[in-house]
Amino acid sequence: MNTPVKPTKKYSFRIPHGELEQARSVARAHGITLTELIRLRLRNLRVPDRSGQQLRFESLHALTQELQYIGHNINQVTTAIHRANIRQHSIEPELRAFNQLLESYLASRERLRVLMEQYLQP
Repeated sequence: MNTPVKPTKKYSFRIPHGELEQARSVARAHGITLTELIRLRLRNLRVPDRSGQQLRFESLHALTQELQYIGHNINQVTTAIHRANIRQHSIEPELRAFNQLLESYLASRERLRVLMEQYLQP
């Protein structure tokens, strides 16, 4: 396994405009910087395709935020059920709402698990 080496030197060189644009285009298409592309090619390493990485991050962020909202709602329902128990009120509607929230939470958690597995696979 290759250990990343921290760059310590800066070097500039001249390159024809067309080749520079071509290199930038390749880097952009793979979702990496021009510097990363040059360093990978110098070491004869495969250029990774990170073009969909931003979309995956945004999707995971949205799903995680949804789970946070559901968790907040579950806490509110739990508090309401606890208060109703203390006051000896019927808690059947609260239990139904709680069960619905819990089912929604579990489904969202499963979607997040699948996304994470897909994202973490090489």
